[in-house]
Amino acid sequence: MARLSTLGLGLLSSSTTVVASLSNILTYGDLETAEVTSGHGLCGWAPPDPLNRAKPTCSTSLLQGFGTKPNQWFPWTHRPYCADTPYCVFTNAHFHGNQGVSIITTPELAASTLNKLEETFTAPFQQPKSSGPLYEVVDMPGKGKGAVAKRKIRRGEKFMVDYAGLIADTAFPGATKLEAGKKLLDTAVDQLPRGQAIRSLAKSTNTTERVVEDLLRTNSFGMTLEKRNIMALFPEISRMNHACSPNSFIRFSEKTLATAAIAFRDIEPGEELTISYADFGMLRDERQDFLHVRWGFTCTCALCSLSEEDAAVSDERREKIREVRDAVLKHVKKSEFNQAIKKHKIMIDLIVEEGMLVPLGEYYDILARLYDSVGDRRNVEKWARMAIDDLELFGGEEIYEQVPELRDLLDGI
Repeated sequence: MARLSTLGLGLLSSSTTVVASLSNILTYGDLETAEVTSGHGLCGWAPPDPLNRAKPTCSTSLLQGFGTKPNQWFPWTHRPYCADTPYCVFTNAHFHGNQGVSIITTPELAASTLNKLEETFTAPFQQPKSSGPLYEVVDMPGKGKGAVAKRKIRRGEKFMVDYAGLIADTAFPGATKLEAGKKLLDTAVDQLPRGQAIRSLAKSTNTTERVVEDLLRTNSFGMTLEKRNIMALFPEISRMNHACSPNSFIRFSEKTLATAAIAFRDIEPGEELTISYADFGMLRDERQDFLHVRWGFTCTCALCSLSEEDAAVSDERREKIREVRDAVLKHVKKSEFNQAIKKHKIMIDLIVEEGMLVPLGEYYDILARLYDSVGDRRNVEKWARMAIDDLELFGGEEIYEQVPELRDLLDGI
């Protein structure tokens, strides 16, 4: 997942900015959000946009039964369905080439974002710039299905773009009765042109009637949208299996409701394409527990299959990264920027030594801001340029909001 900091230029030299940045990247123990966090544009992975708390701007008819004629439902292609609950299903079956999207939220929240949703539904369809498919979905022994590269994929290359098929407010399951929740989910999927494709993601061993609930539990990603927690299901992205040290990462775009998969490193033809379902930086036992509880499987990736001795070394490094990160935050809050700089450099070295595949540009960005706090213009320029170069490789300002901020920082030197 990806977490992107939205940092105002007026804070470029303040401790508040650095604290916000550090809090947004490499967060440990956050078991609600998978690696789609960002800096994510694409937001840099961030999410859809129909869950805004702003005051509703649409006509009150939407909030009073939705009317009986299709023109009263616009931009929805089906009459919103509520199943006697505070939550309703809102479907636009024509979304991005008739792939469709269903959103489970309250009428008030859906109404508050109608204007932006209309823009989203008409936004240009995104696809990777390639003459043909860069991956294919194949049977994977012990994993069901998985995605593999059809040709060499370069570091930083966007090889998959997928659009949310189902979005749900995370509060809705706890606010609806079991049968009503099942009906909402079934309706949300059945109204989509690719509803059957979404249902096919269910485990072949699932013989219960609650297939969609299982799908949402095991195939959705937790994100924040307009400061609300949501679950979003991406049918193609869901075909990518987990690895604790993956070769790819994903970024979400609020503007288009799309998620892009981007290569962390060069990927060879025939190599499985993987992402992390858990936050980077977690220790082995933490990853195992989280993946078992949240996703229902025991991870056997290369990192989790290390010998006890090697796993202990890895965990020790990760513990050290946490300690150093916390120390940096404490120094920054006390305006002890020189000490923070020293610790932050140590953290970068540890991340590289551990082989954690994260966009280092986010860490170079923080160093540039720290050096700006002590008036070291030479190092501001050095690290800001390094940050921009690295972040541009992984999508630039389309993904990372701090790229234009860094350019403004350089202009001010």
